[in-house]
Amino acid sequence: MNRFPRFPLLLTLLLLPAAAVFARETVKRPPLSERDRTAAVDRAKEARRDWPGFGDLKILYMDDLGIRALPGRYVDLYTDLPSNEKNDEIIHLLDAAVPRLCEFFHLDPRQYDGWKISAFLMTDREPFEIFGAFDFSEEEIPEFPNGFSLYDRIWVFDKNQVYYNRFLMLHELVHAFMLHTFGALEPRWFTEGIAEFLALHRWDGQTIELGIFPDTREEIEGFGRIDRIRSFVQSGEVPSVRELLAFKPKAFEDISAYAWCWALVTLLAHRPEYADAFGALPFLAMEEDPNKPFLDLLGDGAGRLAADWQNFVEWLDYGFDFDHAPDMSVPRSELGPLPDGGTTLTLDAENGYLATGVILEPGKEYRLSAAGRFRVGGQGKVYPCEANGITLSYFNTRPLGTLLAEIVPEKAPLSELPIQTEPIGAKGTLIPQKRGELHLRLNLPTDQIKNSRGTCAVTVRP
Repeated sequence: MNRFPRFPLLLTLLLLPAAAVFARETVKRPPLSERDRTAAVDRAKEARRDWPGFGDLKILYMDDLGIRALPGRYVDLYTDLPSNEKNDEIIHLLDAAVPRLCEFFHLDPRQYDGWKISAFLMTDREPFEIFGAFDFSEEEIPEFPNGFSLYDRIWVFDKNQVYYNRFLMLHELVHAFMLHTFGALEPRWFTEGIAEFLALHRWDGQTIELGIFPDTREEIEGFGRIDRIRSFVQSGEVPSVRELLAFKPKAFEDISAYAWCWALVTLLAHRPEYADAFGALPFLAMEEDPNKPFLDLLGDGAGRLAADWQNFVEWLDYGFDFDHAPDMSVPRSELGPLPDGGTTLTLDAENGYLATGVILEPGKEYRLSAAGRFRVGGQGKVYPCEANGITLSYFNTRPLGTLLAEIVPEKAPLSELPIQTEPIGAKGTLIPQKRGELHLRLNLPTDQIKNSRGTCAVTVRP
């Protein structure tokens, strides 16, 4: 959570150079030219001149208030938590994170040699009010349940969970770093999503890895975003990309908004097809409407993002394997109608998915049948399976390994969830609601696909 001013300065010079650079390749590299990146940082520096100030901390009252100071290179941490290894190492974690943030945003860490923020990890707000942590010259800092950032200060309430305390501190650190660097925190879906994304971490007491994808629920105690998304997916309550892009500050009064924005940023960060627009987003923070140049830079990718988003969240789970998950963002050129006599297609269980290249027409009935045995499973358990799946294990409320058919349009507006999914099993019919490509899929978690073997022959007839 954060509060920040809007600085109506245009970063016009960023857009055309960004499009030219990104059009050539999608490998990981600094977005924009060095000149335009420097111009963006300079604009942010000018904006910082107008920042209001905080009052001085009442250092002489610290002992009486039960507050300890843990000074660091980039962060001075003040806390009323007792001194122990887990609490005291948070300052080292925060200091270790700053060079990683520089690396992620392709910034020279030497720019931050003199950067210092104050952080407050609290069990109770009142002693910190007396301490001066909330003394702000402009207005009262509101009540907040978890964390908050404003200019060069961040505050987090103790959640009595080691990992989640670190996560919240990192989340607010990302906000402070980005506001300092880029001059504003817009668009809101991105700045909250990237703070969630980067705050997911692994820490061994000395080195930190930011932006991880968790293998298990236990390693990210307190996070809960994946479980929340899965519950919404099962009840059919998935927002479109367009809805997320329109999120206003009030939306983040519900923790679900953080979950959805984390998921969208995670998807964009892992798909090279979106690297152009994703890499430029921080530098567009001071645009009047940062979503517009973001969508412009997406180009044709915007037409595939709606399907990629739906596909990602509907199959999201711990241990999600991006290498084996279908990628809807890649355009296909070999599309054609179903032959008059139908066709037989081979679905490899080790891929778990087949984009058939066959276009089906809306309102027409198609008959599908499947034959063949294959093996599915993971985590030490492998099951023989046919297209009807196995009822010994379920995923997404269906038997593991069930054959599914998906209709995926070539392009769709970001206001839609365009994929139509139907269970087929050994035999079934399919009536497309819209014109689109037929995709075949086995009902498997993405982290089990690589362990599956065998093939399934699927015949499609008009």
